Amino acid sequence: MGRTARFARSILCLFFIAAAGCARLPVTGVLPDTARVTDLASVEAGSPFALDARGETVAFANGGLMVKDVTSGEERKVSADLPTVLAWSPDGKELAAAFSQGDETVLRRYDRQGNALAQARVSGRVNGLAWRPSSEILAFAVKQRVYSFGANLAEVLYRWDGKGEPSTTALQETTLLPAIAKRWQGAIQHVLTFAVSPLDDEIVYARFYAPPAFDPYLKIILRHLESGREREVATASLLAAGAIFSRDGEEVVCGDGERETRLLDPWGDRTVATFPSPGRTLALSPAGRYLLLDGRLYREGREIAAFPAQSVGAFASGGGRLALRYGDRLYLVTTLPEEPAAPRDPAAAARLRQLHKWLSEGLVSPKDYRKAVEKAAQ
Repeated sequence: MGRTARFARSILCLFFIAAAGCARLPVTGVLPDTARVTDLASVEAGSPFALDARGETVAFANGGLMVKDVTSGEERKVSADLPTVLAWSPDGKELAAAFSQGDETVLRRYDRQGNALAQARVSGRVNGLAWRPSSEILAFAVKQRVYSFGANLAEVLYRWDGKGEPSTTALQETTLLPAIAKRWQGAIQHVLTFAVSPLDDEIVYARFYAPPAFDPYLKIILRHLESGREREVATASLLAAGAIFSRDGEEVVCGDGERETRLLDPWGDRTVATFPSPGRTLALSPAGRYLLLDGRLYREGREIAAFPAQSVGAFASGGGRLALRYGDRLYLVTTLPEEPAAPRDPAAAARLRQLHKWLSEGLVSPKDYRKAVEKAAQ
């Protein structure tokens, strides 16, 4: 395809987006022919949002917690409180929400109709939520206590089944100098977050590190949930969005916040791919075909389109749909062609979990682990 043809196709793409009522969302490049962009709702700038697995229902913040049916356009207020994090259960039947209240966070579970099912209160600000197959919720929180000599900073992981009180796992605790605590307080509350592996046995999280003679930065930590063993896999500036797992959980996507984003092997210290984008916002489609980095949309490693760098995206876990927040508007990109990821064989998944545990405990080497994975794939 020549330059003139590519240019004409890009103009047509922009025309159709504008005709669909999305002229306020600038797009360059060429989206797939089937893709459509629609304006979903007005939202609070910088607020969280979440698509259910099918991308049919969206939860967002606008004067409170709202839930909207994408097809019918029906919108309803679930709570007058503004959420800090949102997450739909894998089956789309429940919504988890976190609400910051001073030094504490209220966790709530809602059914699809917006009825509150359970509530719990935890210490700190919850910056991340994730559902486990057992219907347990993982909540990643940051706790700060300010003293005359500085501040105590702690990162904790809560586990909540919606019935009893959440259990607590300490991830890190450190003391910050007064100048550091004052200067970076706002950033600390927003850049520290986590992600759960597809096999539900590991997490990656951002750990705040403030050496006395240098500016603070993030350490990206891989932690095995059962063994509790940890490994540092990367470092990044406080502008980075942390890290997420690849679709098979064998690699981690992590930006440095300044220049580039890497797809890396967290155990073998090997960089699989590099992207010329800092990774200040990132999202990966469920089958791994699409990667959104700082507004740039990659398909199978090649950039095909770009939204504003300030836009934040989230893919529906069922595939084919991408929600984008830009400014105070929420948009939906539909019909992104992607074959669903093949379900894992339960026995093979159990074998991989056992290998991950042994790997975390140093009982097998990364080289032996790779050999075992390759042998299992044959």
